[in-house]
Amino acid sequence: MATTTPIKSKSATNAHPNLNAANSASIDIHKLITWFGHSSFSINASKRIYLDPWKLPDGLPKADIILVTHEHQDHFSMADIEKITGPHTHIIAHPGCVGIKGNVEYVKPGEKVALHDVVVDVVPAYNVTKFRPDGTHPHPKESQFNGYIIRIDGNTFYFAGDTDVIAEMKEFPKIDIAFLPVSGSYVMTSAEAAEAANIIKPRVAAIPMHHGTVIGTLADGDEFAQLVGQSAKLLKKHDG
Repeated sequence: MATTTPIKSKSATNAHPNLNAANSASIDIHKLITWFGHSSFSINASKRIYLDPWKLPDGLPKADIILVTHEHQDHFSMADIEKITGPHTHIIAHPGCVGIKGNVEYVKPGEKVALHDVVVDVVPAYNVTKFRPDGTHPHPKESQFNGYIIRIDGNTFYFAGDTDVIAEMKEFPKIDIAFLPVSGSYVMTSAEAAEAANIIKPRVAAIPMHHGTVIGTLADGDEFAQLVGQSAKLLKKHDG
């Protein structure tokens, strides 16, 4: 699946960072990426991209693109989507996220969305080693929940969604920044996320998520950083 939908460009006086440039070590990850807690982020590039927006503060800029991985309530919040949706916002979501208003496209793993200078590849997110008491996976492979590989401004981001370490990670393209869940229980533990980072080998940063709010603690992010080393980047939660 491929679509091309215009996105209204924002005017800017400064070039947006290209992590592949020679001076990529000087890129301020804390300006490029904003963490709103749990698995909610924005990528502040030539287009503003929100990832699983949830419990957002008021007064944020409107989104150019919103990505929603699946319908679980700590990832899919209609109220938060509405906060950041403007007339030119394009929303990409899993088909289970029913009822979204506006310019929405429902996608599954294996599909691609092209929005002029932004390309989003939909990749799988599922459990292998995590089980509920009844023996089922919280995120079964057959549910076809989404992760996203996002290409913008010459940079490639991997937003894992709720997943374990999965075989498909070995087939990913070169990644600059990876967002990886670390809380355990429903997703990777910090040690498993470090294993995923070793498979993916993000060139610039591995950012822990899915901790410190609903499940998991900030200590899970600290442990992940210790295991991964220099490429791990711990972000401070943005509260508005």
